[in-house]
Amino acid sequence: HQQVQIMLERLTLLPVDSLVISIAGTNGKGSCVAMLESIYSAAGFRVGSFTSPHLLRFNERIRVCQHHATDDEIYSAFEWIERMRGDLQIGYFQFSFLAALLLFKKSNLDIILLEVGIGGLNDAVNALDANLAVLTQIGLDHCQLLGQTRELIAKEKAGIMRANCPAVCGDSHPPKTLFHAAEMIGAHLFCLNKDFSYVKREHEWCWKYRDFILDHLPLPSLFLQNAATTLMAIHLLQKQYPVSEEAIKLGLHEAHLVGRQQPIKYQGFDLLLDVSHNVDGIALLVKKLKTLHIAGKKRVIFGVKKEKDFFQMMNRLNGVVDVWYLTSTQDHSSASYEVLQKCAIDLSVNNFYYHPDPVISLHEAMKHSEPGDLIIICGSFLTVASVLRKISDKI
Repeated sequence: HQQVQIMLERLTLLPVDSLVISIAGTNGKGSCVAMLESIYSAAGFRVGSFTSPHLLRFNERIRVCQHHATDDEIYSAFEWIERMRGDLQIGYFQFSFLAALLLFKKSNLDIILLEVGIGGLNDAVNALDANLAVLTQIGLDHCQLLGQTRELIAKEKAGIMRANCPAVCGDSHPPKTLFHAAEMIGAHLFCLNKDFSYVKREHEWCWKYRDFILDHLPLPSLFLQNAATTLMAIHLLQKQYPVSEEAIKLGLHEAHLVGRQQPIKYQGFDLLLDVSHNVDGIALLVKKLKTLHIAGKKRVIFGVKKEKDFFQMMNRLNGVVDVWYLTSTQDHSSASYEVLQKCAIDLSVNNFYYHPDPVISLHEAMKHSEPGDLIIICGSFLTVASVLRKISDKI
């Protein structure tokens, strides 16, 4: 992120007056950002958030006070970055990040939430020092860039931590390298099931840190483990940024994220959209599916990027879903039908179809469906986005 560091100086974006929270992890980053934004906004703070990737429009990546940046604001920021970069080579993600910071600076924010793109240490987002670091679940993804083991990946993600600053880890079994990295950096690390915990009940849940308890909390639409991680971050900042219990409950209730285990009713059919795009993400989806009482068949529309471990992703879903609709997107990054078909055959999946477009797959699944069936769309952001783009104006 050396180029970003240079651009921060050229664009006079330093120092940053707002509190900065950086969020890294394999899965759960977006959920933590959404809940932090919702809760802090409910408490009356002005919050900006930078996330990636987007589903339908680039504007989703930059939010100021719970509103997406406008086209004009983004164009203006891009023009200024282009003018100031000179001969400096900066990429798509770096451009996006700098544009977000320009818009945040103009907005007089209390808190800035930054979702790391890939990894941590070498990501553009890490050019800014975080006052608090959040690490969500750590899994095997982007291994060609981050390392082939959870230990190596955790070390890379730990790079967003800073000396004498708090850090929160929401992984239930964090690699030992994370603790070693925190010690070497001098960060104060708080971990799930070690420093804080949660208990789910039928219609509510309870969060605990040492002797401090928040009880009778509303169950959020997002994964509870990420909600517990979010509350730890908020608790650590309570002295500087106080949040009432009422604001926490309201923020949890209102927090949502498009495409994350999202139920949708479309033309009388029950859909479940989930951008789970790696093995751990699919494992969470499977966990969700096992809690649902589906009277009919579970039909899955599955399209995935070719660099992913799609065999293990399909293996996790195998036996949980009844009918497969393998698909791809109009994008060179998608896994081909041939490799997905081979996986299906190797996994002894008999009931599968293929269509070269997720929307066609959806129509086929709807044609085959009977009352009580559930249609699941998953495997990548692009697969979910293709369907969402088609149906978003009709739901």
